[in-house]
Amino acid sequence: MKRSPPTHLVALQAFVQIVDNGSLSAAERALGIPKATLSRRLSDLERELRTPLLRRTTRAHSLTPAGQSLYERVAPLIAEAERAATDIHVASKEPSGLVRVSAALGFGQMVLMPILARFLADLPKVRIDLALTDDSVRIVDAGFDLAIRMGPLDESDLVSRRLARIDRSVVASPTYITAHGAPKSVAELAAHVILIRDPHHETWRFDGDNGPHDVRINWRVSTGGMTNLVEGARLGMGIAMVPTYMAEPFLATRELVALELGATPTAAYATALFPGSPTRSVAVRALLDRIVADLSRHPTFSPRKGRPPGKAPR
Repeated sequence: MKRSPPTHLVALQAFVQIVDNGSLSAAERALGIPKATLSRRLSDLERELRTPLLRRTTRAHSLTPAGQSLYERVAPLIAEAERAATDIHVASKEPSGLVRVSAALGFGQMVLMPILARFLADLPKVRIDLALTDDSVRIVDAGFDLAIRMGPLDESDLVSRRLARIDRSVVASPTYITAHGAPKSVAELAAHVILIRDPHHETWRFDGDNGPHDVRINWRVSTGGMTNLVEGARLGMGIAMVPTYMAEPFLATRELVALELGATPTAAYATALFPGSPTRSVAVRALLDRIVADLSRHPTFSPRKGRPPGKAPR
């Protein structure tokens, strides 16, 4: 007997929405769908697949290995379906007006601006006020319609939507390695010059055989921004942990080398934040859906295999 595709797809969509928003309560606020309904759809999906997808706590959820695998395969398909629906909506009501967007400097320059260029070419009635900064910004107070943040979030009153996994690499220049050697383990970092972006974040998180663990870093230079951090590492000032997509151009030219430390830097996530439901603004919703869809097809944020360029030998 065949499954009913609509019911199955609704359950998958609910699962993705819960993950994107971080919890059932947040998904309820973002979508306007009762928490009980979302919970029932998730339970139906887990029962059908005969495996748990989320580890539930009182305040949040975390993905099981099966849930992570399902999310990575299904989320791009859901995003594409939502974009198709948005495209049809746009055809009947063209987005227009001003959209104020905030994003981190490196992500904005390297990833977001090419997406915005294509978006604006397709929708000539939309204007974008873009603010790129690594400084902390209070989104509502500053009047932004949409913000993209990396890592932990500190504005719980906003609606969130996960955009992309951001892999990170520990890098140094060949000049630094020649002068100081390349550390072969996380413990050996203590004997090296360390660069960080923000002096208030003195730990690096790694994934090891026993799960994630934090390592306290004795840093020497704080650069005040991720773009400056990459440049400092390239100039041989020290070792830095940076988003892999920002290091890739310099890894390809061998100006930076990815260090093997026996543990993988824990990935971060790019998350969209916005006040209230994006459906209140056709332009904001269209932009958000375009960002989600384009990132799902972006080669930098797709699973890759093999040895990355510029990786330090062990």
